[in-house]
Amino acid sequence: MDFLMGGYSTVLSLARLDEEDGSIEVVASVETPENASFLAWVPRFSVVYATVESGYGGGESGKIAAYRVKGESLSLMGTVESCGAGPCHIDVDAQAGLLAAANYGGESFIVIRLSEEGELGEQVACGRHEGSSVVKSRQSEPHPHATTFSPDRRYLYVCDLGTDSVMRYATEALAAGRTDAAVAAEVRPGSGPRHLDFSPDGRFAYLVNELSSTVVTYSYTPRDGSLSELQAVSMLPDGFDGESSAAEIQVHPGGEFVYASNRGHDTIAVFSRDGSSGTLEPAGWFDAAGRTPRHFRIDPSGAWCLVANQQSNQVASFRIDPKSGKGTWSGKGVQADAPSCVVFCLLE
Repeated sequence: MDFLMGGYSTVLSLARLDEEDGSIEVVASVETPENASFLAWVPRFSVVYATVESGYGGGESGKIAAYRVKGESLSLMGTVESCGAGPCHIDVDAQAGLLAAANYGGESFIVIRLSEEGELGEQVACGRHEGSSVVKSRQSEPHPHATTFSPDRRYLYVCDLGTDSVMRYATEALAAGRTDAAVAAEVRPGSGPRHLDFSPDGRFAYLVNELSSTVVTYSYTPRDGSLSELQAVSMLPDGFDGESSAAEIQVHPGGEFVYASNRGHDTIAVFSRDGSSGTLEPAGWFDAAGRTPRHFRIDPSGAWCLVANQQSNQVASFRIDPKSGKGTWSGKGVQADAPSCVVFCLLE
């Protein structure tokens, strides 16, 4: 099973997971301009889009890069500026030919037009946020941390760690260059919204908050794109008093579980999910087999999980138990420089 991995380095790699024993080999690598910290794979184009997370401190813009994956090779198709410093997340609406990216250091997000072959085109919208929140060291200004299209692709949600809000934009308006915003959700002050994922049936959304290490469950209303809060649950064990921050969230492809990663506690939290109500129950944790699990991804079959442990410079593989949802480390992995993102890709 093939996957792509990027990180805080100048290398983007195509790798292969052995589904028998969990071993990993790097198949191909390509040099990147800087920090390919987040990736989005689009099978329709056989293209992986990568953030070029740069521009912090200098008032410069980061970039978005596109790489064609063909056989066992990666080739750069082109780059465009991201309309702000520190692009850190990408999502793509392949049907509409739109790519959206969040600029953590630029207080902004960008929407870019894609060609029919997946090439990066013109900027169609650049939205800027305003505001702050209570954790002055992290929330003195806006920090968009993720751009996520709704399952029906009618809306784009921008998680803003700096303002403790999730903003909603109509995709049709963005495509026309309009950035009229609405607040889709406001979280408890100091929570720090980071990433958002939807259930397979599109009825519920799950938000991971970096600063409070919590997961919030919302019901999703397609008519107006509203998110209605149902519950908030901690990602950490009762009594934990160490330092930890949340990173990634993913709903299991089968919908039975929700996963979120803890950096500091260095675990993947597992929640059982009620398919009818969308609500979660803590189901335990499994050790990340490394330090600072910034990102992880469960394969489309739901059988394997890859964890990118940034500070231990390694991607580890885990077999998922279909009953408990927990992962068991295969004992295998691969070395990588400060890995921060892994995405599975199906290649012909």
